[in-house]
Amino acid sequence: MLRIASHNARGIQRNEDLNTAISHMQKSNISVLGLQETWRGGGTTVDTVRNFTLINHNTKHPLAPNGFRRGVGFLLNPAARKMWERAGSQRFAANGRIIAITLAHTSRKGQRSEFGLISAYSPVSNAPVSEHEQFASDLKAAFATFTSSCRFQVVMIDANADLGTNSADGAIGKFGLPKINQAGWRMRQLISDIGLQDTISHRPPSEKTILGGKRRMDRRKNEKQGGSKRTKQQRWKKKQVQRERWLCQKQKPQRTSARSRRLRADEASRVQTRAEQDAFATWYHPQSDKAHTPDHILISSSALGRITTARVSAHWGNSDHKLIFCDISLEDTHRACRKALIGTVKRRRAITYIDRTQLKIESVRNSYLDACLQEPLTNELNITNQPQIQPHHPTSHLHRHKSKDKTQQPASGAG
Repeated sequence: MLRIASHNARGIQRNEDLNTAISHMQKSNISVLGLQETWRGGGTTVDTVRNFTLINHNTKHPLAPNGFRRGVGFLLNPAARKMWERAGSQRFAANGRIIAITLAHTSRKGQRSEFGLISAYSPVSNAPVSEHEQFASDLKAAFATFTSSCRFQVVMIDANADLGTNSADGAIGKFGLPKINQAGWRMRQLISDIGLQDTISHRPPSEKTILGGKRRMDRRKNEKQGGSKRTKQQRWKKKQVQRERWLCQKQKPQRTSARSRRLRADEASRVQTRAEQDAFATWYHPQSDKAHTPDHILISSSALGRITTARVSAHWGNSDHKLIFCDISLEDTHRACRKALIGTVKRRRAITYIDRTQLKIESVRNSYLDACLQEPLTNELNITNQPQIQPHHPTSHLHRHKSKDKTQQPASGAG
């Protein structure tokens, strides 16, 4: 199992920022961290910090104060570095927006396979069309030339676009924020052309992570505790009062009216909606405070079943973007590797059973009785139609010879 993550770091040129990222990788057991907007020096460099390897690529930007903006890279732990060295320590970089590496893995059966990792930073939505076209061509070139021999590819990207949900080709799943913008339609077309699928939108969020799920769990718990209808209503009302006390910032007034109760319920509902958005949103607009999902982890369509976990982390670091991560099974024997879609479960074999309640229906009962009466009759017919075989006795030939001798003897008293 390999845990990879993606994060728009908004600058890791300081050692403090690198130490924060490394500490979180050690705490969360992350093997590979794909970085966007590193803002480090130009060219492709390989540095070692606390036994972690930083592979960075960037080019000069004319509008940046220090000459460098953008920048993409990877942060590898010691185990991932060995996998990278086993694959030949190769890397591919283009225009300060795309960097790709390959990792080699040896399975339990001794089979060696390689898979490609790509970290990409897409242009903003209001960038010129030529810049978007250049990014799309560079990404396709990374797939065609560098990672074409790999078993599957994983893209950690800050797309600067909302992809929405439920795409027609199945690349985007049904979970997530439904908002989609013009840059999202462009990115959807690029993902479809390459043959990638989003991981987080295909994975349902845990009920414990969102308040809506927590409320459903409380409702099931209330039903399970039992009691009369009035008891359940009183218990549920007490639970909602506790929920509002937890969600609302203002204290409950001493004298409550219908208006104050309505305002308090609306405030709790807004907090709940924000918490449900937190399960998928990775960036909030600094002025409007609207939720967006620009960060994604994409994987080849043939390897989507290898994803066992895909989540949005609560880790911000020194950035205004949240970190996202997923767990990938590298062994071919994993049960999910044989599934085309994530989250599918192996169907059990259908169990046949006798439904005796159907005998109450007159037509079913008559057909059942006819079948029961027909079966012994067919058995008797089969027995009677068979030829009769005389049982063989070991001394039967002696009796036959004696009867012949008796017929050959002359009658007594003749002549």
